[in-house]
This record gives sequence, structure tokens and C-alpha cells, in this order.
Amino acid sequence: MVSDETAGYGTKLSFKSRGCLGFLPFKSSGSLGFLFLVYRGGDLLSGWFYTGLVAVGLSIGAIALVAAPVAATWAILGLRLGRSQEQLATRQDSEAMSAET
Repeated sequence: MVSDETAGYGTKLSFKSRGCLGFLPFKSSGSLGFLFLVYRGGDLLSGWFYTGLVAVGLSIGAIALVAAPVAATWAILGLRLGRSQEQLATRQDSEAMSAET
């Protein structure tokens, strides 16, 4: 069966071929490994946060009400960081153009 063949694929790879962390499908180095840990760490923390809210007795709807302001905060932060990056890039481009002339 196809599912039986594909289910064990990830476990057949050697530790060395999966990267220094053992679960990366690529060779990690430097900041890439750090960013991957931050990304996966966020997944881990959000999972435990959800489990904690369920343990407290909150329903799915209540958890959604708790999560909505957090998501809105991240969206606003992302927009501000994007605008800041665009302004920085524009400033650097204008400085580079003025330095060339």
C-alpha cells in the first residue's frame, strides 16, 4: 500500500543526511539552523499554549477569542516591519545613487 511505503520514508534517512538537528531535510548551518529552531520553537510554544488553555477549561470559541488579538498584533507588527524595510531600502537606494553621481 502507498501509505505504508511513504509513512516510513522520514525514518529511513540517516541522521547525517537530515542535518545537524536530526529532523532537518537539508544541511543546516549558521543562521538557517537558528531560524528553523525559532520557527519550530514557535510551533511548540503555540501547541503548549493551546493545551494549557484547554486544560484551564476554555472552549474552542473562547480560545479563538484569546488568539484573535494575538494574531492582530502579529499582523500589525508585520505591516510595520514591512514598511520600515521599504523605507530603509528606498533610503539606501537614494544614498547609493547620490554617491555614484
